[in-house]
Amino acid sequence: MYIMKKCKVDNCDNEALKGRTYCKQHYNEYRRRLRLEKISKGIKCRTTYTKQCIVCGKTYEAFRKNSKYCSLKCCNSIKTSSGYNPYVYDKGNYKNNFHVHRNIAENVLKRKLTYNEVVHHLDGNPANNNLNNLIVISRSKHSSLHNYLNEQRAILQQCNNVNIENCWKTLIVPMTTTWLETTGVNVEKLWEIGQSAAEPLLNEEGSETMHNASQVDDEIVQTTNESAIEI
Repeated sequence: MYIMKKCKVDNCDNEALKGRTYCKQHYNEYRRRLRLEKISKGIKCRTTYTKQCIVCGKTYEAFRKNSKYCSLKCCNSIKTSSGYNPYVYDKGNYKNNFHVHRNIAENVLKRKLTYNEVVHHLDGNPANNNLNNLIVISRSKHSSLHNYLNEQRAILQQCNNVNIENCWKTLIVPMTTTWLETTGVNVEKLWEIGQSAAEPLLNEEGSETMHNASQVDDEIVQTTNESAIEI
């Protein structure tokens, strides 16, 4: 039978963490106090790296070697999310996926998308579901791609250009294409697959048209010969 153990701090009625004598709040305070004591004694608590924020340019001490932002505020400043789902909801196809872009991809690929597959919009506009704007990549590579784009956007923001939005709209597609090519990511370009699927149909239609055209030419020649005989 589990017996709840209270925090050892006086006048604290919170439950202590499992295997500890403090509640979560006082345990964090305890760890912080120990860290400050070590710092005051010149003891290095944890390896830090001196980095420069790519958004505001501020120099800060980071715990991660690949850290790029000094604060959560700088990290969120380059994100375009406004608190709602920007993707187009597919109301007429509710039995399949919720969103149009995934249904388009499945129709082109002639199969169901897995959870690990993400449909990415090249121009960064989730409402633009044009076939030329959609690619399918893995979920992990999709995250890496957005991290790269976020870094490039942060660097662009440092220029304090008035037309930063127009510049970004112009650069995002070639930047994405370059990143995909240099990293060797496995990409399924929906417009190429759709075009390849349509080529046999076009060839068949073209062959039939050429056959009909040759048949018409034969009829004209035959009619001309018959007219020449009658004369």
